Amino acid sequence: MEKIKKIFLTGPAPYLWLALAVLALYAKTLGFGFTSLDDVHLIRENRENIGNFSNAIKAFKTDVYWKSPGTYYRPLLSLSFMLDHALGGEKPFIYHLSNILLHIAACWLLFVCLNALNYRKGLSFIFAGLFAVHPALSQAVGWIPGRNDVLLAIFILSAFIALIKYSGQRSKTWLAMHFAAWLAALFTKEAAVFVPMLFLPYLVLKGKFKGSWKALAPGWAAITIAWLFLRALALGMERAYSSRQYAGAADVVAGLLSYIGKIFLPFNLSVLPLSGDINLLYGMAGLALLVMIVWLRGISNKKNFIFGAFWFVLFLLPTFIPVSSSINFLEHRLYLPMLGIILILAESNLLRNIPDKGMTAFGAVVILSFGAMTFNHIGVFSDGNRFWSNAVKTSPRSALAHQMLGRMHFKSGRMEEARREYIRSLDLESGISAHNDLALLYLEIGDLRSAEMEFKKVLEIDPKFANVHNNLALVYFNRGLLSEARNELLKAIELEPQRADPMVNLGVLYLQLGVPDSAEIFLRQALAIDGNNAGARHNLGLVLTQSKKYDEALIQLIKALEISPRDPMINLHLAQLYLVVGETDQARSQYQKALDRGCPRNQFMENNLKMQRQGSNE
Repeated sequence: MEKIKKIFLTGPAPYLWLALAVLALYAKTLGFGFTSLDDVHLIRENRENIGNFSNAIKAFKTDVYWKSPGTYYRPLLSLSFMLDHALGGEKPFIYHLSNILLHIAACWLLFVCLNALNYRKGLSFIFAGLFAVHPALSQAVGWIPGRNDVLLAIFILSAFIALIKYSGQRSKTWLAMHFAAWLAALFTKEAAVFVPMLFLPYLVLKGKFKGSWKALAPGWAAITIAWLFLRALALGMERAYSSRQYAGAADVVAGLLSYIGKIFLPFNLSVLPLSGDINLLYGMAGLALLVMIVWLRGISNKKNFIFGAFWFVLFLLPTFIPVSSSINFLEHRLYLPMLGIILILAESNLLRNIPDKGMTAFGAVVILSFGAMTFNHIGVFSDGNRFWSNAVKTSPRSALAHQMLGRMHFKSGRMEEARREYIRSLDLESGISAHNDLALLYLEIGDLRSAEMEFKKVLEIDPKFANVHNNLALVYFNRGLLSEARNELLKAIELEPQRADPMVNLGVLYLQLGVPDSAEIFLRQALAIDGNNAGARHNLGLVLTQSKKYDEALIQLIKALEISPRDPMINLHLAQLYLVVGETDQARSQYQKALDRGCPRNQFMENNLKMQRQGSNE
């Protein structure tokens, strides 16, 4: 037994073993991609925001989706994405690596925290090991946006450790560290606002309230006021302080049972668990197991037990404030509340009184079993197809899951599977987004009548959906109804005058109608909005070619090719223009690139290049 203690518990050994356990389980996530649940939007679609550290201050002035007014005020999550982007751009590898390193840091802090609470070192190490490998926490590590709960745990554990140290030593350094860590937690996730409500009872239960409150209360109050003020500026007063209704009693019970079940019997994991699809038998069995563990031999310290129960419930509380029509109980939200269950179990005499040898064997069996389950489950976060397939399988009544799986099929070219999933989504919940996705599918496969019908359904619900007017114009354009297409594009421009795409499409339409002057006007307006719009430059180049403004046409087509270097049609039109201005070698080079990139052979180019070759031979 002493050898085991020396190997695992001496010096830095516990930290090394915890890190190795996490790396062994999660190293394969380094090859994972994005799931298309928030991560694509937060990283790829926000590349202009997170790709520049000059936006660091802006992160504190807006919500996590970089829009104001918004919903979630989480600037430190945005800053973490900025750091990752600086190191690895948009490649998923660096974001997954950061999640692993953050999880290791959280496990280390949990071990430190349990030691600070005076639990014996071996027990603290076993609980930290269980936390490191627990299957229910895999979403917080394998899903990139799940890091928000890992960051929250890091900062709140740091604040709690500093509070424990301060309450015993009255050191101003520990007090300052406590306030700094809590402020960081507030800038990470809104749930941190409950910290004083948790730490105040801790001080009371420990009999340390009188000696601490005079220093803590003013700091807590000042930090809370400052955070609320900044949050209101970022989100807008209405969103920052708007009241939300809590989930119904049945959903609260289902959610609590779901989380308890996944702690003790993590066999029914889901990437998107909905209230109506939860199997409560696991939860009831888990609750029975918890009661048995606590009741059989009683508890050692009632105050710590109460504090643990309060921790678990308080940090789960935000889960029961719905922000959408469907109540979900995502597993990454269990990351911080899990510490409450660990504190409860640490006070169970049934576990505390197990001899060290028996506890070591028991802990090893559970850790290895949970680790194997985590290793098997983590693969569902590898890409969008596996993620949303799991969502559909485990939450078949989720309209979002069916719609997103449809999008995965659509991207992979599996149109019939995508159509079926979109229809299933609409059977569950008739939403604008799903109708729009189905319409885009019909447009892609050339079923223009069905596309028109679906786009019109969207506009019946929201007649001011500018992008749908733009898409409906494409339907009319392909059907040859150019007047109707023009009217829809004008509506789209009226609704969103700062959007370039409808203006580009209107320019193309005028080009088809043989009105180059009008086409040029709208294409130049589009470029004034978005100078990197390849379509606008490409089509402006065609308009200028028709107008025999060859020099400027050449400039526009070259810039279009710089923006979209894999578009074979730009190569073809550039080749044709080079041919017109007499630069045969350039024309031949661009035409060959067009062919290499999949452009069908062009008889005009073939004949003219052949004639030029014959002429040069003569």
